Amino acid sequence: MRFLNKMNDIKVVKKDGSVVDFDPKKIFDACKSAGASKEIAEKVTNLVIEDLHKFKTKTIREKTLKRLKELDNDAADNWIKYDIEHTKYETHGNIKF
Repeated sequence: MRFLNKMNDIKVVKKDGSVVDFDPKKIFDACKSAGASKEIAEKVTNLVIEDLHKFKTKTIREKTLKRLKELDNDAADNWIKYDIEHTKYETHGNIKF
């Protein structure tokens, strides 16, 4: 996996309010788990990294899904279906593509 090296000081605010270091591998792994190819997962991860400064994980998720949908609609749909079935993510209906 090759990700853009721009994340040295980026922090993210999790849903519970805790602040953690940004880990681009989490985006990559989520895309792969949704069915995206390695190449698409890397591209989505790098596109999201380009847009990041400091965002809540919810915002990262929405940006990731938007980019994934542009490149692999089926993988994005699988991710959203998983959220609906397993995590009941509170904003899945508010994502704008």
